Amino acid sequence: SADFPVLFAGTPYANAPVSVQQSTLRKAQSLLASRGFYRDIVDGLPGPATEEALLTFQRASRLTLTGRLDVETMNELRLAPKSSQFSVGGSRWSLRIYRGVWVDR
Repeated sequence: SADFPVLFAGTPYANAPVSVQQSTLRKAQSLLASRGFYRDIVDGLPGPATEEALLTFQRASRLTLTGRLDVETMNELRLAPKSSQFSVGGSRWSLRIYRGVWVDR
């Protein structure tokens, strides 16, 4: 979906395969639902209910209000990978979190 790069802007997931994006969003929706922020179908697809849940969660957590799964929000939801490897366009790259920020290694 064209919404995934926007939802994950500024994170390694912005250019990740769609299957990785959907899986990550499904986890986020499930976590948000378990905390009472998301009340729609956990389907791994971005939409208005997901954006509203993210905004409400960000407000409650005193994060910057973006309505996206940005680095800060993913860290707060404990969704940020400690170490991840993605294969994009045939080239492999690895990312690590250093002082709360994803870095290319």
